[in-house]
Amino acid sequence: APKDGTYWFDTDDSLYGIFQWNGSTQQFTNKAPTIISAASDLTGVSGATYTGVKGSVGAKGDYALVTWNTENKLWYKNTDNAWVQVGSEDESAFDAVGFGSSSTWNSTTWRTSWPTISATLTPSTLGSTNIIINNTQVNNAGSTPTSLVEAINGAGISGVGAKVDANDRVTIYSDGTSSTDGTTTDGAILIAEGTGTILTDLGITAGYYHAPELQISAHSSVPLWRSTDRVEIAGSSYSALRPTGSVYIKTTAPNVGASWKVKLYSSGTGLWSTVSAPIYNTRAEAIKNLDSEGGKNIATGTVFVLANTTEDTNALADFKLMRRQTPSPTSATGSVASPTLAAGTKTFTIRETRKNTTAFTSVAVSFTGTTAEAFVEAISDAGLTNVTAEVTSEGKVKVSHTIGGEIRFADGTGTPVAGVGLTATVDNV
Repeated sequence: APKDGTYWFDTDDSLYGIFQWNGSTQQFTNKAPTIISAASDLTGVSGATYTGVKGSVGAKGDYALVTWNTENKLWYKNTDNAWVQVGSEDESAFDAVGFGSSSTWNSTTWRTSWPTISATLTPSTLGSTNIIINNTQVNNAGSTPTSLVEAINGAGISGVGAKVDANDRVTIYSDGTSSTDGTTTDGAILIAEGTGTILTDLGITAGYYHAPELQISAHSSVPLWRSTDRVEIAGSSYSALRPTGSVYIKTTAPNVGASWKVKLYSSGTGLWSTVSAPIYNTRAEAIKNLDSEGGKNIATGTVFVLANTTEDTNALADFKLMRRQTPSPTSATGSVASPTLAAGTKTFTIRETRKNTTAFTSVAVSFTGTTAEAFVEAISDAGLTNVTAEVTSEGKVKVSHTIGGEIRFADGTGTPVAGVGLTATVDNV
């Protein structure tokens, strides 16, 4: 029998809320992922990590949730027969030697697994004129769709590439790092006719096109991806239509949304009981929703699912089960007793959660002392609402969030945080 207190993620009984967008019909289709739990289906396995899913697994167009480790990453198998993590960007092919003269390449990221712009016509010839992409003039020195694609790839437009696909269509891609104004990364392409009629001949409408997008949100926050939705760019209004392949992960249960079934074993009853496991995009969001008082009422053993675990601005589809380890207050103790810090001015940033908000409050700290007492005094003088600090009887720095919220440090000049032994390997940091 399982050990008392064992948790079980019941993948067969769970729903994952994965909806793939069709830009033509402007409709969503629910997608059920394959569950991969065996290391034999993965590549680059080393300890508790891996690098990808084997090409021999699944079919093109499939989704897979890898539950082999605690990361629970969601993958998609693209038309190049490569598994890519949903949400991944920054295409390595764009930086490869010879890319500037190529008309085809293999997509290694999710955002380049779906075209941002697709031609609707397949002419055999094009004019030797030009088009404008993200303020860069692309000159078609040849007279074919292939020469245009090579010209796009050779133009050095950040985050943009093109292919001639299997149906002889010109397809243009943003890898999520492109910039329509040349300065601000918006993951989009602004395309215009140049001196000729290349876009007309290809059946491409001039305008603003966004890369495939991943949105992870509740059923009450449906993506605004229709052609009638609008986006403002540099004072101009464009359609917010997202391309086919964009993904909405619905984190709440209504209408086939996500419902992760987490179960807890009791040796006393010999039974599994289902425990609540809501999905949140940040720890701060979890604290706010689980306790309006900032965390002090969240009981030990409370479980939630953290999505986009790195809290990347451009979300990645991964999910980690989180369990409340200790009751309020949240405390972390440095590993170094009676530390001697670097001389001179030292800096670090400390962030705290406050009750009933998903935002962190950030404070920059600067001090000159070299002892644990000086570090503690600097925190005490920072004006934080919920964070306190003390020196323990062992001479170590102990930092606490008085209402059970979260504390985050970012080290600065002189690395004082590391100097007192507060690192990512310390509990609660």
